[in-house]
Amino acid sequence: STEQLSRVYRASTTLRDERDRRRLTLGRQTSPTLASVSLFDGALLEWVSPTHTFGAFTGTQPDPTHLTWSHELIEGGAFMEWHQRPLSVTRWSVATGAITSRSGMMSNRDFGFVQGSWFAHGMSATAAQEIDLNTGWKRTLGEPVVSWTSTFATARVPVGGGVSFNTGYDNRRNVRLWRDRETPETDFDDRYRQGAWLGCDAEALSHLRGGAEWRIGSGGDRSDTRSYHLEVHRWTRLQTTLRVRHSSFTSPTTTSGLWSFAAGFDPGARSHLEFSAGTRSTTDRFTAITDRERWQGVDLDLSVGGRWYLNGGYEHQQGIAGTTRQVQAGVSVRL
Repeated sequence: STEQLSRVYRASTTLRDERDRRRLTLGRQTSPTLASVSLFDGALLEWVSPTHTFGAFTGTQPDPTHLTWSHELIEGGAFMEWHQRPLSVTRWSVATGAITSRSGMMSNRDFGFVQGSWFAHGMSATAAQEIDLNTGWKRTLGEPVVSWTSTFATARVPVGGGVSFNTGYDNRRNVRLWRDRETPETDFDDRYRQGAWLGCDAEALSHLRGGAEWRIGSGGDRSDTRSYHLEVHRWTRLQTTLRVRHSSFTSPTTTSGLWSFAAGFDPGARSHLEFSAGTRSTTDRFTAITDRERWQGVDLDLSVGGRWYLNGGYEHQQGIAGTTRQVQAGVSVRL
């Protein structure tokens, strides 16, 4: 047996002026405005007004394996964002910026981004585009001076009667991102997410909702991904939620299927308990070798006194690569 232990920290401090117009955040942090820069150790300075935000940041990227502090990649950038005034019925935002990262004296990545979102009357649309500037060793390897490296767009339109349609396109490369926890379900979605999709969601009887999605893959061989989900929510005094999902992936080289189940309860006004389980199988169509994974987990969220937030979880995974047990816990306090 092999036991692995990782200690990961995420701590930050934000200093604000009395009107909350200027903010300085120090420590390990994330920022959705900074395009694909999701986690860094450093400083973020923001100037905020009711209609726009200007910001600049600098820091280092954590080690990709253990998420410990590392000085190997140093990055920095600036951004501008415009958005609706507070309490507006229609919500929208447009942001642009430029980011550079370096490894010693060598350029790692230089890119700019434009992204926007719009929400009104139940309809929504988001779009994001990254544009890379390739110099030095990238030009030597044959990259163009400018490349449109990442495109993402999605839209949702309600048609009445609790029914809505959604569509989108995603050709983002697989890049290192940080999230609270990875599971076979999130791994399935990340691996087969590139392409265009069309989906439909529906609600009925105030407690029942479901949906379906069809995705044409663009990440290599042509592929089809189909997903279906059904959920019963806000049921009984415990606000019970029951969910089931089935997804299948088919390509000339691989077939994969996923089933996931979850049951959630709110035993108190500020608490949530959830149990989950699932299975995933992946078959190589050339060798007929099948890899099967099964997982079970439990998660707990608890707010105490309006200032303290506690969360924890346990997950047990079994597959051809062995057995993995994950325990995670977090605490947050607002002063």
